[in-house]
Amino acid sequence: MSIQANHEKSSRFGAWLIAISAIVLVGTEVIGVAAATAWAVGGLLQLGSILTWVLGAILCAGAGWVTWVFARNAWRLESEACATPPTASGPRD
Repeated sequence: MSIQANHEKSSRFGAWLIAISAIVLVGTEVIGVAAATAWAVGGLLQLGSILTWVLGAILCAGAGWVTWVFARNAWRLESEACATPPTASGPRD
């Protein structure tokens, strides 16, 4: 295996690892905020247990959709970054 092919393989793995890490981080934060918002609004407005759970389900479904959109875009951008060859950046005149 040549050095070029090995570098491409390792950079692709690194890009996928970064994308997956970002997806997990953002997804956890967004779903956590949705659940906390439902809990806070349900308690503040004294909605009761059932309405609080319904509000939580609606907000978490929206958070899941936001996470899905973020994951799709992150995966696409990392795939495009791996597909384009790196350019040499030197001093500019």
